[in-house]
Amino acid sequence: MIILYVPFTLDESIIDMTDRAKRWVNYYRKNYTEQEREIPVIVYYKKETTTQEQKKGIEQAMQDGTAKIYILAHGLDTAALYVANVTEVSDPEFDKVIEIDEVANRFAEDFIQDQKFSQSNIIKLYFCDPYVLDNKAKRMAQVFHECLPADSIPQRYPVQWFIADI
Repeated sequence: MIILYVPFTLDESIIDMTDRAKRWVNYYRKNYTEQEREIPVIVYYKKETTTQEQKKGIEQAMQDGTAKIYILAHGLDTAALYVANVTEVSDPEFDKVIEIDEVANRFAEDFIQDQKFSQSNIIKLYFCDPYVLDNKAKRMAQVFHECLPADSIPQRYPVQWFIADI
């Protein structure tokens, strides 16, 4: 199962992330073969829009170790390990910035704490980030990995990272 996880609530995502998530899904569907072309499920923090059927499928995939989870957020042009719900942070009322350890905590809350989580699942951080110095993407993946509960850390594939512009 392909899961696109947005570590912000739907309300926090409405300005920009919902559009980015839909574009990511469309890109994914166009660029993979029929065998690989599952329809990704978009999951927002707290699973507000996830149907019961989707929740059951996610739970089963997490248990079986067949989940490929892509975590989508905007990176920021700074060495700090932050992500945001918008490309340019300018309005503190609507623009949310969180540290990578909070992304890991939100992920664990939504996917690990209440269910069995196989160490065979694949987690990929997918942040659009203009700051590429100092191995920031790798550091973000390492911190994310370290913040997950010890018994849930993927062993077969460590957390991976991508710098992309979608």
